[in-house]
Amino acid sequence: MKTPLLLETLRIEGGEVQNLLWHNRRFNRSRRELFGAEEELDLADFLGDLPGEGIWRARVLYTLYIEKVELLPYTLRLPKSFASVEFQDDYRFKYADRSSFDALKAAHPEAEELLLCRDGLLTDTTIANLALYRDGRWFTPARPLLEGTTRARLLVEGKLIPAEIPCASLGEYEALAVMNAMMGFRVLEDWEIV
Repeated sequence: MKTPLLLETLRIEGGEVQNLLWHNRRFNRSRRELFGAEEELDLADFLGDLPGEGIWRARVLYTLYIEKVELLPYTLRLPKSFASVEFQDDYRFKYADRSSFDALKAAHPEAEELLLCRDGLLTDTTIANLALYRDGRWFTPARPLLEGTTRARLLVEGKLIPAEIPCASLGEYEALAVMNAMMGFRVLEDWEIV
């Protein structure tokens, strides 16, 4: 079996890595669980000189060790249209191979992004975790496909409540937010399910 290539995406702003602690936790947990790594590494040690101006996306590709680091300028893009689809693949680790997501998106050209469901319960999108607002509180799917670093941090800070959210119940919520390392936590002002 081919060794899977994993990906960690970090936001670089003002020359600083944002939420490095959370990225290092996921990075080292993935290395330990998939590749048997015993030593912990610090992603910051592999990034080199960082741009001091603007917002950048660092793409760190790795197996047991770092394979490649890319720095790319970042432009925020928020989805406005979603298709709700069932997705059963295992995505506990952030794989660099996104072909299963790409195939699903190609099958739904009417939507900018997908709301992924497993066994009728909301999990996340192909690019971000989700939060839904109701009764003065933000809820996040209890069993996402990928436990994102922003989601993990907001759970520990008590800003999100994990919940089983049926895909059929989205209309019962007052607001939808997407979150990931690059965009942070963003409430979507204008969105629809197509």
